[in-house]
Amino acid sequence: CVLPLTRPAGLQGIALLYRIGGFLDKERLKVKIELETIMILLQRRYNLLREIGRLTDELAEAIERRDTVSAALLLGMRGERMELHAACEGAIRQKAEVQLEQRRILYAVAFGPIDQIRKWENNAIPEDVIVMEKILEIRSRSQTLIEQIRTKDSMVVRRVKHK
Repeated sequence: CVLPLTRPAGLQGIALLYRIGGFLDKERLKVKIELETIMILLQRRYNLLREIGRLTDELAEAIERRDTVSAALLLGMRGERMELHAACEGAIRQKAEVQLEQRRILYAVAFGPIDQIRKWENNAIPEDVIVMEKILEIRSRSQTLIEQIRTKDSMVVRRVKHK
């Protein structure tokens, strides 16, 4: 059953249309593929964040030892990972920028508040719930890592200022 595409009221309306088949099968497949691609890119972003965290730890140790050569090398490597992270973030945004109806779903899942993903899961088709759960897990772990990196960065800055 294919319902005509009308302007649903808000994000919940889009999710409802999506769940009951309001999007053409082709459109549903596009959203599924984009969700999976976003999940892969978010995992890549998480791995980069882990590397940035590790390099930040090593940088703090180098500063503590007053090893300026190692610190300079680590800063360069960390900067490269941050550039890759920014590129990955851009790729995620690019994947989320498709047709208006799809954009709302994809942006909400990829960049919206993490607690809002559960609301989308309630209105998603079963195949997409698994992908959304993985996205929720990756985004939660990424957010934790970002907070840890920020804390480490603050400590490194304080150490550098005091030396």
